[in-house]
Amino acid sequence: MKRTRKPRVTMVSLGCAKNLVDSEIILGSAVAEGFDVTNESTLADIVVINTCAFIGDAKEESIDAILTAAQSPERKLVVAGCLPQRHRVELAREIPEIDAFLSLDDVANAGKIFRDLLEKKPAGKRRQGTPSIPQSTSTALASPWLSPAGLMPCSTWTQ
Repeated sequence: MKRTRKPRVTMVSLGCAKNLVDSEIILGSAVAEGFDVTNESTLADIVVINTCAFIGDAKEESIDAILTAAQSPERKLVVAGCLPQRHRVELAREIPEIDAFLSLDDVANAGKIFRDLLEKKPAGKRRQGTPSIPQSTSTALASPWLSPAGLMPCSTWTQ
């Protein structure tokens, strides 16, 4: 019998404590939908960038993270957080590699949106998620590549 692996998701969470909570909800939703969470971006089927756009530096850091993730076309790229809330049209136009955006109303349904993205939507086709899944803490899931505070490994999160 052939054993199929679960799809994998990884997260880059940038910005404030609210983004960290939203990231935990997104990952909890993904786990509830049957996804594994990985710290290794190279093992992920979906990369989620939870962005911040509060100040110019945060916006720049978010765009840099999106552009870095966009260099791996074999993975679906999902952008969440403040940046697409404010600049969705511009992001879709300037970075067509983004496969989906999660609005603030979508975070609890992220796992279903990810499943739909993998099963039905080809890479490069942008779609918005559809508007209660349990929250999962980052200490239990060890999900983010980066700490919420910036571009440094988050060694306090366990695998």
